[in-house]
Amino acid sequence: MINTPTRQYIGLHYGQTGTHLADPIWTALAATTLTTSSNQHQNGAPPLTSTPAPTHPSAFFAETDGGRHFVPRAVLIDGPDVTHYHAQQKREGGILSRARVHASNECGIFYTRGHYTICRDLREEVLESVRKLVEGCDNFGGFFTTRSMGGGTGSGFGSFFDSLIFGEYGMAVTNANFAFLPCGLERNTVSIYNTILALCDAICTSGDQTSWFLFDNSALYSVLRYRTGLVTPSFVDVNRTASVAIASILASEKFNEIIVNSTPFPNTNFLCESFAPLHRPQHSTTRENPETACTTSKSMSATTREYLEGIVEHNPIGPLDLLSYAMEPESQMLSYHSNMGKYLSCCALYRGAVNEIQAVSALSAYKQSHSSEFVNFNPCNFKAFVSNCPSLQSSLHFDPSASSVCVVSNNSAISNVLSEICSLFDTAYAKRAFVHWFSGEGLSEGYFEEARERIEEKTRVYEEFGREPVETDDEDE
Repeated sequence: MINTPTRQYIGLHYGQTGTHLADPIWTALAATTLTTSSNQHQNGAPPLTSTPAPTHPSAFFAETDGGRHFVPRAVLIDGPDVTHYHAQQKREGGILSRARVHASNECGIFYTRGHYTICRDLREEVLESVRKLVEGCDNFGGFFTTRSMGGGTGSGFGSFFDSLIFGEYGMAVTNANFAFLPCGLERNTVSIYNTILALCDAICTSGDQTSWFLFDNSALYSVLRYRTGLVTPSFVDVNRTASVAIASILASEKFNEIIVNSTPFPNTNFLCESFAPLHRPQHSTTRENPETACTTSKSMSATTREYLEGIVEHNPIGPLDLLSYAMEPESQMLSYHSNMGKYLSCCALYRGAVNEIQAVSALSAYKQSHSSEFVNFNPCNFKAFVSNCPSLQSSLHFDPSASSVCVVSNNSAISNVLSEICSLFDTAYAKRAFVHWFSGEGLSEGYFEEARERIEEKTRVYEEFGREPVETDDEDE
């Protein structure tokens, strides 16, 4: 049997959201890939166990000092604040203390500022950092990125740099993008404009091997409130919850297969995630109001309440129960109604005390009882991936559980999210509100209209796949 070299990946973290997600993501990757027989911390990583890891450490970390330390292949790009963030990492011995950091003198408020001003300042030095990291890889596999679509650096610089690396390394590599959409009070006219332009770039520059995993803070807050009982989750809780799902996807042995199986048709590469079980973090700093907590508990469904009681008692949870829990709309990490669309494809990533037979049986049972939620023209649209590595959240200081599942889904209801963003854009753009800030930095108004049309086209693609095909009689027989 020929041993295939481990494919190696580089993380690019754009803007404030991207850089603040970097620490919990790389901590989670360290917990799931690095192995040692001691409890020593390595470059800020949490205490490690002697359990075999599903993915070799070289997939994400470069070895230094004769293999005694592992340095993340991470590049952080933001405005002046990223310098202070990196200095804090160094003082605390954080896992990103030796990451490559690039700071611009400008804050990227608008897409155009990130796309033009920050790009002009940092383009060459960031590209040189990426080239050096790629040259240090024995079997380069691709990139993964984190960003906010509503921020200036994440949308503007991120989109431009994506096109650079796509042009330089082409479709031979896998690109996974983890992006936050603006939601709730985060939404303003500028963030909607940024999102429209960034989504257009994502559609234009994405190849078949590029997937966009979408999140939003509103959904993550809801997940934490109703699934863990936390009444007022902190940003630390939110980031760590998202990082558990992201690390589960990245550290899977079948990462490339997940990308392929999640995108059954061209131009359908916007994906959603969910994770189970989620428990209250043992070291959360969030305080809860007993009265509000009581109200929240009453608002939970009976199934959720029984499920959480089982978690507290550390009762074993079967693969089917885990899957059912993760597939509920309340578990989704993006604010959309999954029951309003149909699943084009789903991938269930099991970890822990689950074998392949149990996983396949759980998928078959779930699909049989929820057949109306799946398109009928793709019969093999639910796939299981199993890793015997312990459940990821137990190594991140969540309450322990024997097994976990991360579900990556491609649902036609994503069209509702895109339609809502377009509707908000139309309202503001009708009066050309705030457009002068973008046109003043070199963006023509025509590009707004082109971006709107491309997103509308992608919305129609998802709506078309969500409709049941019309059955016709075979007149030839």
